[in-house]
Amino acid sequence: KFNINKEAYLKMIYNKTAVLIEASARCGAILAGLYEKDFAEYGKNLGLAFQMIDDILDIKSDEKILGKPAMNDFKEGKTTL
Repeated sequence: KFNINKEAYLKMIYNKTAVLIEASARCGAILAGLYEKDFAEYGKNLGLAFQMIDDILDIKSDEKILGKPAMNDFKEGKTTL
């Protein structure tokens, strides 16, 4: 399904990518005795941004620049940006 709304897209990329970066940042904050919620929020936003950029690059770049096949998500029927 390629025509999804913003909320569905954000939920999908959160579960695909951002949740791992969020958890990593949270764990780092816990181990360092720092503000867990702030680091978790940072990790979440970093993960969302990373996945959005990856989705854009998959559409706009070529294999030579990406180092992987371009339009791969589209070819595999994966929902992206």
